[in-house]
Amino acid sequence: MIKVKQNTFRSVFKIKHINNLLFNSLGFRDKQDEEKEFINFATDDFLGINRKFRQKGHVKHQSINTFTEGNYVINSLQKIFNSKLTFFPDETMVHQEILNQIIKQNDLIVLDELVNPTLKLAVKQLHYNKILTVGNNDLEKLEELVNTQYLKGHNIWYVAQSVYPVPGTAIPIKKINILLRKYNHLFCYIDESYGLSWSGTGGRGLILENVNSLEKLVVSAYLTKGFGANAGAVAISNNPEFSLISKINEIGSNIQSLSFAADLHNSDELILLQSQLQENISYYHGLIGGHLPCISNPELPVSFVAGGLPEVCHEICSQMLKEGFYVSPAIFPHASIKQPGIKINISASQTKKHIKNMTDALKQAYNITLKKRNKTLTDLLENKN
Repeated sequence: MIKVKQNTFRSVFKIKHINNLLFNSLGFRDKQDEEKEFINFATDDFLGINRKFRQKGHVKHQSINTFTEGNYVINSLQKIFNSKLTFFPDETMVHQEILNQIIKQNDLIVLDELVNPTLKLAVKQLHYNKILTVGNNDLEKLEELVNTQYLKGHNIWYVAQSVYPVPGTAIPIKKINILLRKYNHLFCYIDESYGLSWSGTGGRGLILENVNSLEKLVVSAYLTKGFGANAGAVAISNNPEFSLISKINEIGSNIQSLSFAADLHNSDELILLQSQLQENISYYHGLIGGHLPCISNPELPVSFVAGGLPEVCHEICSQMLKEGFYVSPAIFPHASIKQPGIKINISASQTKKHIKNMTDALKQAYNITLKKRNKTLTDLLENKN
């Protein structure tokens, strides 16, 4: 039986070391050595909005009328997404409630194998539906199932994500659009959490930027990753058949940070941040080049570098921390059991110097680890364990 370590900070680094760290969105410092700074390459705050909020956003509202501010935030977000929104208190709630409303008894669910655990759990809690799984972005298999598994009078729902942080792939939304137009009984539910903010006009994400109609699509997104605010989730659909229950009153817990994020997304500053992020992404991939087994999409802010074995990934991450960089191990169940690796997130907050020093340290960490284990980069890509 294979023993799998949990993909947590505690499984990689000693607990007493964790207790000495002061975290922030760009990095963290050692309380025992204030001169020692660690740069965070694991944050999902790709535009650094959370950091900006702490710097200046929290002083914007000394007193706040939650109802008035809530309506302002709702109107601002609906302007960004150019659509009526339904709000939910958290990621789990949005998946559970929406799926229960839109998927009818005996509808078939086709689940991408790499959807996040929260979405996967919500799907499996639908007790009256047959659930089939396809490989990541395997639309050929999806179309085969649409043709062979159709039950007259019922729909087929493809459940997927816009961006899969591990192994760093993006949904082929234009091809999915073609399938949706081709098959009347095919519908799609997409989690857009990793695509918001850094992509699309006004930060509306990969899906809304590349579709003309939401008649056969339901898009949901947890706002923490893109908007830097733990303020719940939204669901978007223009199909009147999906009469989504309104949860507008649930966004009040972090109203100030969400208001700040909404202001930023409706300003010219967003364009500058998106441009800076794309510049950093290109710079990072130019440095990685053919030096490391990076197998992720070079247009995404999430990067996945093959690691071969879970213990190799942990060892590399530990060495990176010693050099002042926090990168995250990506192992089962968050990554395929056949292909663990290192997850590196690029953000607009990082400087060219941060990225250059991190990639230099990463190359060195790989060289040290591979030499010790008598492995090559090819072994990692082919997972020769």
